[in-house]
Amino acid sequence: MSGKRRCPSAAPGEPDLDAALRRLDPAVPAILLSHRPEIFPRAARHGIPLILSSHYHGGQIRLGWPGAGVSLAQLRTPYPEGLYRDGSSRLYVSRGIGTTFTPVHLNAPPEITLLDLI
Repeated sequence: MSGKRRCPSAAPGEPDLDAALRRLDPAVPAILLSHRPEIFPRAARHGIPLILSSHYHGGQIRLGWPGAGVSLAQLRTPYPEGLYRDGSSRLYVSRGIGTTFTPVHLNAPPEITLLDLI
């Protein structure tokens, strides 16, 4: 399979970002897919221009008014959903279409994201 490589991992659940990036050509922009968005600061320090993530489903249940509520995800991570910037790096965290624990979304609707890379 030309151009496809498996990303090594230091341990289950612990990404080894240095190993994943070791053989990449720094002249070619990279897109990092990471289940957990907390890798964003490390990826930004490595100059990764785009990181795509999910994991928290936008909290699934947001209490309060739509667009202005609070979710449990906001208590667990600084990246519960949406677009974040750090220098020239961007992280997009999708709510996705799945659920965790309870099959419900309240004020945090599921989403399928379409990104135009220009």
